[in-house]
Amino acid sequence: MIHTPSDRSRPLRAALAANALFSAITGAMLATLAAQIGNIIGFEFPLVLRLVGFGLLLFAGFVAFVGSRNRVSALSSVLVSLADLAWVIGTVAVLSISDQAFNDVGVTTLLAVALIVLACAVLQLLGARHMLRETAINLGDWHYCIASDVDAPPDLVWRIVSDLGSISRYMSSLAHSTVRPRPSSHAGHVGTIRDCTTTAGDTWSETCTAFDESQRSFAVRFVTEAAGFPYPMREMHGGWKVEARGDASRVIVWWSVTPTISVVPWLLVAMMGNKIDRDFPQVIARMSASALGRTFVDGSERRPSLAGC
Repeated sequence: MIHTPSDRSRPLRAALAANALFSAITGAMLATLAAQIGNIIGFEFPLVLRLVGFGLLLFAGFVAFVGSRNRVSALSSVLVSLADLAWVIGTVAVLSISDQAFNDVGVTTLLAVALIVLACAVLQLLGARHMLRETAINLGDWHYCIASDVDAPPDLVWRIVSDLGSISRYMSSLAHSTVRPRPSSHAGHVGTIRDCTTTAGDTWSETCTAFDESQRSFAVRFVTEAAGFPYPMREMHGGWKVEARGDASRVIVWWSVTPTISVVPWLLVAMMGNKIDRDFPQVIARMSASALGRTFVDGSERRPSLAGC
């Protein structure tokens, strides 16, 4: 099966936007009206309120940045949610320890704000989970993909991407990658097995399950049942696709996995995705340079930006 990417980040972006807006409004009010608000809620330290307000404005800017990027980061959104949960816990702690520092209006206001912040945290976590949930059948439970635009023509890029055994030339973490001959009962590249070894000595194999020249795409299944498989995955699939963007290309790489852990498995996928976001744009840049016939030195290529997929 060739996986088709789609933008599933809208619920997460909406939750982050709501969080940023609420934080910005609250922060602006505290920063500019600290004394007046202090009188209303019975808090006698307006400087503290003003500092909290400025902190909320900075937080709002960060949340807006996370939610407005071309590609929203699941892990960054989780960190935002953890900060929200810390606010809620801090509010409860402050009211438990210093309940006399606020009047009844203040206590009610702080609890109301904490409930709104808690709702933002929950919606963001649900949005991240929704974004990572796999929708294709016969794959894993969770999905992750990246998309990078490069200047090389798609046919030239596909020539590099489709050379299954050459991946170690472009991925610095791989020491070796070799291809075993496909079974005679399989057509084309389907059934070909790629063996990979990292510089740390970890090894695994991938079986090509789909290969489409016309769509410039292929898919593999990682042999997770083999002894010594280095990743905590019970099921793992992946694939590449090269799309035309005029005379340039968009390279899409995707993974579909079922982790071996049962507690919040999508968080492991988000953490895995954070490393993918760091490493694979450089891999794609090296492939693009090779497609154009340029020699490349590790780290010298322009790093492609990540797009939503």
